[in-house]
Amino acid sequence: MRIELSYLLKHQFFVRGKDVARSLSWNRNGKPSGDIYVVSHWSKKDTPTLNLMYKTTDRETGEVEQRNDTIYLESVPSNLGKGEVLYFLCPESGQRCRILYRAYDSRIWKSREAYKNRLYYTGQKCSKLDLFNTRYWELDDVIKKIHKERVVETYRGRITRRFARLQELEFKKKCADHMRWSPAGMTLRIRRAIFDENGNVKPC
Repeated sequence: MRIELSYLLKHQFFVRGKDVARSLSWNRNGKPSGDIYVVSHWSKKDTPTLNLMYKTTDRETGEVEQRNDTIYLESVPSNLGKGEVLYFLCPESGQRCRILYRAYDSRIWKSREAYKNRLYYTGQKCSKLDLFNTRYWELDDVIKKIHKERVVETYRGRITRRFARLQELEFKKKCADHMRWSPAGMTLRIRRAIFDENGNVKPC
C-alpha cells in the first residue's frame, strides 16, 4: 500500500489553519484491501503533520497492534520561485519523499529507499496471464474515484482535461477488458482447445 502526498493535497486531507480527520482506503481488483484513519494538523505558521491510525497483525503470532504514527512534513521553496513544495520526512531514514509505502510486513510507513528489498508494482508481481485482468480492475478503481467527483465535460466550448482523461481511461479499460478475454489471457491448454494452428476457432 502507498500514501501519495499529491493525492492528499488534491483531495484536501490538508487544509491550512485547520485539523482534518478522514479515512483513506485502498481497493484491489474491485475489492477493499485496507484502510487507515488520517488526521492532519496544519497551523497558519507551521508546516503540517500527519497522524496515521491503523492496525497491524503479526503473521506468526496473530497479535494485533493498534498504531498511531506521526509523520512530519517539510516545506521547500518551489523551483519556479513561487509558493512551496511539501515533502514527507521518512520516519526511518529522515529523507524527503512524496510517497510513503507499507510493504514486507513493515509496521510503519516509510519511503521506497528505506526498504532493503525492492518494491514492485502490482503489474510487476502478477503473472503474464493475469496482467490484463489486473490492469482492468486497476483502471476500474481509478474511473470510479473520478466519477465520485464532479466531472464537467466542456468549458467554454472545449473538452475539460478531467473529462479527456476519463475518456482515455475508459478506452484503456475497454482494451484491457478485450485482452483479458482474448487468447493472450488464456493458458496454452485452453488456447489449443479453442483455436486451431492458424488461430481460427475450431468448429463445435
